[in-house]
Amino acid sequence: MWLSQTLEFHHPAYVGDTLHIKAQIKQKSLATRTIILNTTVVNQDDQFIITGESKVKLLAVAEKGVLALETQKRTILVTGASRGIGAAVSQALAREGHQVIVNYTKASDKAEMVVQKIHQDGGQAICIAADVADLNAVQMMIAQAEDVFGPISGLVHCAAPNSALKPFGELVWQDVGSQINVQVQGAFQCVQTILPLTVNVVSPGMTQTERIAEMPEKARMLARMQAPLRQLGQPEDVANVVTFLFSPAARHITGETIRVSGGAGMV
Repeated sequence: MWLSQTLEFHHPAYVGDTLHIKAQIKQKSLATRTIILNTTVVNQDDQFIITGESKVKLLAVAEKGVLALETQKRTILVTGASRGIGAAVSQALAREGHQVIVNYTKASDKAEMVVQKIHQDGGQAICIAADVADLNAVQMMIAQAEDVFGPISGLVHCAAPNSALKPFGELVWQDVGSQINVQVQGAFQCVQTILPLTVNVVSPGMTQTERIAEMPEKARMLARMQAPLRQLGQPEDVANVVTFLFSPAARHITGETIRVSGGAGMV
């Protein structure tokens, strides 16, 4: 179904002319089942008769056609990807053939190591530094990534600053504010910049990463014992769920929160 079009008419078409009509897909959205087309009409003298852009909605697609569309490899931005869950997610997605943008803030050596591992496994990835709490930095990162890989069609927001392990009375607002700025504001700005997409949330429980390295062993042991599986998660456990959500097997899942917590309840 043709939703809208913006066309410019450059020359008239006459009876007897031979017209060549070309429609090239500029952008697609699996979530809304719409595509943006660049449309041109040229006559036998290579004169442009019409140029413009159209938006089309796919009303009914055969099952085989839907799967073919969805199994196309994506360009996926992974924030906070220089270590921990973000690094594991990046490598898992790259193994599935997706092109990955490894975002980091300061740890350039670790981000480059993630990219190097992906390349060694035959995958495609680049790393780009950007503070996701800074909207200008996010916009510049996405522009830079699209110059290399083209439009971004997936986002995994893993960025989070180190937690301040202090008694409540010793905390200052900066300790709390930095978490909100990166995890909440960062997610808002990244998602808003690359909309529209289908959205799901993966909620890890306590996972064995550098972020909990300074946590007392007693606290980690307590977390293990409170989980029905009696173990902490590994970054790969989260990466496997994320990879699944980008696969055709998850094509009918949206708006969900999937807990990867060994059965532990989270509020």
